[in-house]
Amino acid sequence: MERYDRNSYVFADKMPTVIVKSADEYPMYFERQLERTGVGYFDYYLMHNMGKDRYQKTKAFHGFEFAQQKKEEGLIKQFGFSFHDDADTLDEILTQHPEVDFVQLQINYLDWDNQNAGFICISLKIVRCVKQDFAAI
Repeated sequence: MERYDRNSYVFADKMPTVIVKSADEYPMYFERQLERTGVGYFDYYLMHNMGKDRYQKTKAFHGFEFAQQKKEEGLIKQFGFSFHDDADTLDEILTQHPEVDFVQLQINYLDWDNQNAGFICISLKIVRCVKQDFAAI
């Protein structure tokens, strides 16, 4: 990436919450991502795959606070999370983390009739994001 002007592109990455086993691992993964990409900072950074169980683990490991600290250090410009669960869990995370800049919602047309991924649930999730003034992507 060094051959490109850093202002000429937008870069996103995510914390691999599936494999994080303790709070001590957040800095290791984050620094490794910065080093391997060579971008200097992330325009968008996500806590990946938030749902009931993974959110509880991320909360216990203070993952949102870690990302907020990196944002304050200028290493993350916009912080968010990808979401893969029901609307009530989304509402809980949005309520507990007003510092979040955006939410990436799972929209899978193959599962359109699934209660957690279907049209009605997706619509409800988008309404919850809008109601709490969060950007949904």
